[in-house]
Amino acid sequence: MSDAAPRTKADAKLAREARDWVVRLASGEVAPAELQQFRAWKAQSEAHARAFAGERRFWQQLDGLEEVARPVPPVAKPAAPRIGRRGFLAGGIAAGAGAWALDLPHRWQDWTADLYTGFGEMAGMTLPDGTIATLNTDSALALEFTQGQRQVRLLRGEAEFRVQAGTSPLRVTALDGVTEAQASVFSVGLADREARVTVSEGQVRVSPALGQPLDLGASEQAVYGMGLAVAALGPVDREIAFAWREGRIIFDGRRFDQAVSELARYVPEKVVLGPGVDAALPVSAVFSTSAAHEAIGALALTQDLSVRRIPQVMILLS
Repeated sequence: MSDAAPRTKADAKLAREARDWVVRLASGEVAPAELQQFRAWKAQSEAHARAFAGERRFWQQLDGLEEVARPVPPVAKPAAPRIGRRGFLAGGIAAGAGAWALDLPHRWQDWTADLYTGFGEMAGMTLPDGTIATLNTDSALALEFTQGQRQVRLLRGEAEFRVQAGTSPLRVTALDGVTEAQASVFSVGLADREARVTVSEGQVRVSPALGQPLDLGASEQAVYGMGLAVAALGPVDREIAFAWREGRIIFDGRRFDQAVSELARYVPEKVVLGPGVDAALPVSAVFSTSAAHEAIGALALTQDLSVRRIPQVMILLS
């Protein structure tokens, strides 16, 4: 992870040792004896000190690890799939103020949501109009039903909607766009500051804040971003696109970095690819959504990568 790739086997070995020390120090679980071992290791030569400095610079650029030697507080693991603010108010405050401060955007979304899921969870609810909404991992949904209008807002993650016919279409807002449908099955997902709409059955209309609306039919997909026009992505394989509904993740020639990014949605840690990883390597595999950590490890083996994990904080593939 240093700025320049190691040129010799000795350099590579030194970089691995430095990386291991960074991970151990960042965990906050270093005994005094281990700290003495680290100091002795670093003092062996200028090369050791440079290797550690390079690894530390890399880690300091990553969110949540601004100081390598600083203990990292654990993030509270989400409970079972749950109702948002109503259940929160009924059940009381379950997490302390310190845990809330660790991930305030997520916590606020959970507070304002009517239904949300944690990492690796899936949950569903029947909306007031009879539509069935199913949330994928780490997702949040708020109901905005009013007289004469049925509307929900996707706050984060991904949700499938099985829409019942009604006097007005179901409106799903995400970012600054709206997806409208009647008697259809479709999903809306948020990732990388984009909203992706995928249709399984029926027809939907996607209306971004900028540009013309786009009508989609079965097995079609489109994407839009904040202040951007909607763009059609062409036909999709519904079995792959909706595999998560059956607890599966299917990759068919997917880029390695995209496959890792997809699996990262199912774990609480931030997943980082180190230098030297072949991001474009195609991946074809089927994994269980309940075994995302094992799946990440299996992908790492395809490139003989090491996997270093700080629970609830980060997973590094290098």
